[in-house]
Amino acid sequence: MVEERLSSVGVLKAALTVFAWPVVLHLLFVTARKYDDLLQNLLLRLLLYVGSSVVLVRLPAAPDVRSMKLALARVLTPMIEPFVPETWIARKLAGFFAGLLLGFSRAFLAFSAVNFGARVLPKTWSLDLRKSEPYLMILDANGDGRVTADEVFSFVFRLSRQILGAAMSSIVGYQVLKLKRPPKVAVPAASKSTFWPVRFWCRMMYALQNPREAKSRLLARRVMLVSRLTDVVVVVCAMLWPWLAIVGLRPQVVLALGGVGGLAVGLAARNVVGNLIAGALIQLNRPFVEGDEIRLGNDKMVGMVEEIGPINTHLNGLDGMLVHIPNQNLLKDYVVNKTLKDFRPIREEVRVIFSDLRKLPELVESLQNLLLAHEGLLQEEEVRKLKDLRGGCVKVYPPFCGFGGFDDVGAKIVIEAYTRGSISLLPFKRMKSQLLLRVSNCIIDHGAQVAFVATHD
Repeated sequence: MVEERLSSVGVLKAALTVFAWPVVLHLLFVTARKYDDLLQNLLLRLLLYVGSSVVLVRLPAAPDVRSMKLALARVLTPMIEPFVPETWIARKLAGFFAGLLLGFSRAFLAFSAVNFGARVLPKTWSLDLRKSEPYLMILDANGDGRVTADEVFSFVFRLSRQILGAAMSSIVGYQVLKLKRPPKVAVPAASKSTFWPVRFWCRMMYALQNPREAKSRLLARRVMLVSRLTDVVVVVCAMLWPWLAIVGLRPQVVLALGGVGGLAVGLAARNVVGNLIAGALIQLNRPFVEGDEIRLGNDKMVGMVEEIGPINTHLNGLDGMLVHIPNQNLLKDYVVNKTLKDFRPIREEVRVIFSDLRKLPELVESLQNLLLAHEGLLQEEEVRKLKDLRGGCVKVYPPFCGFGGFDDVGAKIVIEAYTRGSISLLPFKRMKSQLLLRVSNCIIDHGAQVAFVATHD
């Protein structure tokens, strides 16, 4: 890991890079202002101002930025740890503030470098716009037909200040997007903190790291939906609008153009737009994800989801065929997610023939004990926890074996049990097969036989 290889030299380098830049810039500006009148030669001014500006612009990219950020985060982590009980939260916050500090420092350095380079023109310099290109009129602030060095510097300063504000807003948005990502380390299900925002943050991160667990599945879907909406808000408000404002585009104009363009595109290609909207809704709601087995409608299509595209969802059918389903069809018809299960049912009816029906209660009791002793079935305590988790809105019972009456074949033995939903299909079939073999042996041990319905061609 890069973080493990950091030394005190890396920490010192990061600190000097961040905190020494303002001092260096201040000394550079003071020196240039002091000797500006002595530098009338254009070549010397180019060497001093433009050369220094190029060096300053390249300076932020020269150090190993990742190592610098990790070094700053390592310095900030011990300062934050006394206020939060979770180490991963302290590291997250330290990385957030380190990213902000380093990003702001680099943006301010680039801003200062551009403004320093703009001073290359002497104070006595001027340009008659009547003898120059018309696009230079933008530099003429007072409209007198001449552009002076001060007007050029003022224009560069105003434009670079707007860019600096947009860059800082984008840096904040980028760090916020990184802050809400789940950490690489495992997050505990419950936090030790008594501060409810910290506990809630831990629950959200745990749900995002374990989206298939029964107790965190619903929360993971909600958090994922809110997270995606937050991504859109942060990208639009913090990383898009500030840059549009620089070129003079107001939000009202963009929304109006977007509305007209959206209407035209919608009329020209309603199906494409409908599939795009449906794909966005599927991504936001997340009823299924890549790798889930789903069934569309009344057994119209069953397969594994390979990819959820913007227009089509790609499904690997059980026959090996790759099927492309328009996203609109997935919203119009109901979809059964066969992967997300809280339990798997086992329901069997076995007909048995007794030479002595007085042994029937003993057989039923033995089969009931066999079910209660089976380690793969949901027992009474697990059933109670599952019902509490789902607010009682689930139909599941402890293992049951009972006498279901007589018919033309023999005595009917009813077996109902449930296994955990996390078990995949093949292990479930193996466990069910082993269970039924034990049931068959138990029936034989009690002097009974399994009855079969005879079929005739």
